[in-house]
Amino acid sequence: MFESTIAIENNDDRSMNMKFQNTTTEQLNEIALNGFCDDQIGSVTEGGYWFGLLLDTGIENAEYSILIEDDQGFVDLVTFSTETEAKNAWNAMEEVAYRNS
Repeated sequence: MFESTIAIENNDDRSMNMKFQNTTTEQLNEIALNGFCDDQIGSVTEGGYWFGLLLDTGIENAEYSILIEDDQGFVDLVTFSTETEAKNAWNAMEEVAYRNS
């Protein structure tokens, strides 16, 4: 269930209604929007999905995370116990993304 909805301005200046998985997801999305994403893949406007890697976030239980946003404004979060786990998952996602591009 998505707990929070806010209106933001995305990078192409179109207003969009974001729907977050939980408050932690909302916090990490704010970090990503402020340019503190360690890496990113995709585009909601071009491919329908955007993925953002966040490492050492400082947020309890979400230090190593991947944000997933779809073209409907839903933002989900996958968390990992270690940086290595997060990077391994990210590398696998990159391989798939580049293979499909």
